Amino acid sequence: MDMNVFETPHSGRTLGVHLVKTHDMMVKWGCPDTWCKAGLFHSVYGTEFFTKVTTDRDSVKKAVGEKVETLVYLFCELPKKRISFLINCDYDQNTKMALLAIAAANSLEQGGRSQIAQYMNLLPPRLAENIALTEEELRGPWEVPSANIG
Repeated sequence: MDMNVFETPHSGRTLGVHLVKTHDMMVKWGCPDTWCKAGLFHSVYGTEFFTKVTTDRDSVKKAVGEKVETLVYLFCELPKKRISFLINCDYDQNTKMALLAIAAANSLEQGGRSQIAQYMNLLPPRLAENIALTEEELRGPWEVPSANIG
């Protein structure tokens, strides 16, 4: 299956680089293998933010298996307000957690910090702690600006 992900531009580099880094981040966090594999393919069908590179679900299923492909498809179908949707949707808990973890890795890998705390509050504590450690490694610790009162 050739989707040209290492030739497809994405956030100032290639989609392939982004997908691999998202996957590797999830592995580092200790996410289940199924979630990590879904992170590796998470935007191949396109999202509200990114153009699709394939519509061939059967080829993706053959490459990664049905469970992983389902997570990839569901992630690609998420609306822009992912967190609100996932809180209120009727997906089973494992699917919600997988999609939240993929969304957190996707966001953090691209430099997004604004929603990381929200993702961490919804994910299991061990996973949230690992996300916080990765966030600090990538960006340095969050600092509260000091007021210069004098």
